[in-house]
Amino acid sequence: MRHVLADYPDLEHFARTNVAYAAAQFVGWEHAESLVWKLKVEQGSAVYLKAHKQARKFEQELFAYQSWINFKDLAPQVLAIKRAGQRALLLAEVKGEVLEGLELSEKLWLEVYRQAGSFLAQFHALPYQDTDISLKDAFQQRLQAWRQRGRGIVPETDFGLLQAALEKVSSPLKNLRRVPCHRDFSPRNWLWDGSTLRFIDFEHARADLFLSDLVRLASYYFPRNSSFETAFWQGYGRQLTADEQNLLQYCCLQEAITTIIWAEEHQDSRFKRMAQQVFERLRQSL
Repeated sequence: MRHVLADYPDLEHFARTNVAYAAAQFVGWEHAESLVWKLKVEQGSAVYLKAHKQARKFEQELFAYQSWINFKDLAPQVLAIKRAGQRALLLAEVKGEVLEGLELSEKLWLEVYRQAGSFLAQFHALPYQDTDISLKDAFQQRLQAWRQRGRGIVPETDFGLLQAALEKVSSPLKNLRRVPCHRDFSPRNWLWDGSTLRFIDFEHARADLFLSDLVRLASYYFPRNSSFETAFWQGYGRQLTADEQNLLQYCCLQEAITTIIWAEEHQDSRFKRMAQQVFERLRQSL
C-alpha cells in the first residue's frame, strides 16, 4: 500500500504550515502503528513527519523526546506537535544510516555495540520514581493478557511453559524497579554516520524493567557474534548477574510468544518464523 501524503490533507496542512518542503516520501513500515514521511527541504536536508495511530504511542514518544532525551544530538528533536485530529510530530533529521542491513567491518560493529551500551546505560540511569504496581504483578498481568489474545495461535502448553518460567524468576523481580526504556532497541532503530551512533523511534518508550531493552538484542543479534555482546556490555559498564541473566531469558521467551501472536494477526510469516526459531532455541535451554 502506497501512503501518499496528499491523501492525508490534515497531515499535509500541518506539515506545510510548519516547514517548506519540495517532496514527501513515505518511509514507514507498511503494517506499523505509525505513518512516517521524509520531507525533503532545502540543501538536501530533511524533516520527518510521524503520524501516530495510537494516542498512547504519540504521548510516549513526545514525553521521551521532551523529558528523557537530553543527549545532545543523539536522538531527534521535536519541531512541531499536532494534537488535534490525527496526532503527529515533525522531527528534525538525525544524521546517519539505519544500521539494519548495513554492511560494516567487525571493528566498526564492535564500536556500534559499545556506543549502544553506553547510551542505554545513560538512558536507564535517568531519574524516575516508580510508583506503579510491582514488576512481579505486572509481568503476571501481561502474561494473562497475551494468553487470552493468543488463544488458537499459540498452544496452551507453551503458555504453561512461560508461566513456569515466570515463577522461577519471580523472586528477583520483587527487588527491581522500572527505569526509562526505549523498548524497541535494535539496529533497525539505530543510525550510524561512520563514527557516532544515534537513536530513533521512541513511540514504545516508557518505564519498564531495564532488561526489556535487551530482549531483541539477545534474541536476534547477540547470537550472531558473541563479540557484539561483549562490546555492548563494555559500553554499558557492567555485566548481568546470574538472576538478571535468568530474567532476560524469561523476557526473551515471552517476547518470542507475543511476537508469534502479533505476526499471525498481521500475517507476517517471516517475522513469525523468526520468533518461532527463537522460542525453540530458548525452550531447549530451559
